[in-house]
Amino acid sequence: MREDLVKVREVSERSTCYHSLGKAHAPRRAKQKEEKTYKPRLPCFYQKWFAQIMSRPTRNETPAMPIHDPVPIHIRIDTQEQRSGIPALLAAMPQVHIEVVPLCMGDYDVGGDPRRVFERKTGSDFLCSLAQGRLFAQLAELRKSRFAPILLLEGDPLRVSHSQMRPESISGALSYIAAVMRVPILPSKGPLDSAQLVYAAAKQCQDGHPAHGPSRGRRGASLPERQMQIVLSLPGIGPVTARALCARFRSLHDLLSADAAQLSMVPGVSPARAATLEQLLHAALPSSEAGGTGEARGAADHSSVAESDMVMPY
Repeated sequence: MREDLVKVREVSERSTCYHSLGKAHAPRRAKQKEEKTYKPRLPCFYQKWFAQIMSRPTRNETPAMPIHDPVPIHIRIDTQEQRSGIPALLAAMPQVHIEVVPLCMGDYDVGGDPRRVFERKTGSDFLCSLAQGRLFAQLAELRKSRFAPILLLEGDPLRVSHSQMRPESISGALSYIAAVMRVPILPSKGPLDSAQLVYAAAKQCQDGHPAHGPSRGRRGASLPERQMQIVLSLPGIGPVTARALCARFRSLHDLLSADAAQLSMVPGVSPARAATLEQLLHAALPSSEAGGTGEARGAADHSSVAESDMVMPY
């Protein structure tokens, strides 16, 4: 066999040329691959569904609340309150519009239904009005009107220096105002605290969003619950005696018509308590004039007690 007729493949040299060619074109291929961007395309139905899903808020996100213009808060202030500095503090608060005019009743009218009126008293003013008998008359006059009075007590009357009134008398007067006259008392440390209390009350009364108010959707009491509340409101009647009364009498009409002998047959009701209940249930109801006279008489009695306490030492 002739050697010149045999053709031997040059594997090593050709392989070297192939790899060299691949390395030479590698940068251009990488650049072409970077320039190409992959854009997934979905069908029309899936595109709409995907857009709706992405537009919904996630669990951690809250939908944007509608923006409303701030509602102005109107407060009517008596002219004699300008020296206290509270009107200037209220005027500097947001959304507050004050009107300084002579008020026929109270010191601060914050609106609402019924209209809330603040009667502001410092500790020394409270003792002076109590000694002169003016405090109970003012609050009784406010209660008779269409306003809902609130006593704004600025300072502690029990810590007023050079006071000749006994602490028991002061505490008794405060208890009488809150429990008997049903006038709420808001304590205050000073003018700034008073201004913040008046501002909070005006905002809650006029905006219609009271803090910690009862929910509108709360279920009302059932008929048996309301009947039990009426029985429990009788003096000296507890839960055990109330259940015994309900078992003895068939209805509230029978209970209200019962005499002392029938009431004393109920376990837990003594003859003395039965007589008291009979007198209460069978007595005539007071008229509005009688109630006002009794309230005024109670205020006069407390004012006379306060005057007698002024001359007595601690």
